[in-house]
Amino acid sequence: MKLDKEKLSRVFKAVDLPNGRQVVLIEAPTDGSWPKEECYSNIFCIDASGEVVWQVKAGAPKFDSDSFVSMNLKGNEMNASRFFGSEFRIDLATGIAEEVGWHK
Repeated sequence: MKLDKEKLSRVFKAVDLPNGRQVVLIEAPTDGSWPKEECYSNIFCIDASGEVVWQVKAGAPKFDSDSFVSMNLKGNEMNASRFFGSEFRIDLATGIAEEVGWHK
């Protein structure tokens, strides 16, 4: 499955990985036009042809509108945070996110 044109047009940040893949943070709408699960699982890893390798698996957030708003790669470690401050470490092979902290 490839990311659809709407999601590709909403890429907020993209991080290139050494294996030719890219992790993208999609700006989720706040108007209720997307299912909640799509809004709070808004980080994808795609390959060079645009095929989805994984979609982040972080579990349901504490608040309905708590989508991911930032991410960064330091060495081999991907970190991301949600709007209300939960911080995660994302496994780059699987997309599984582990909550590791909180900030505000």
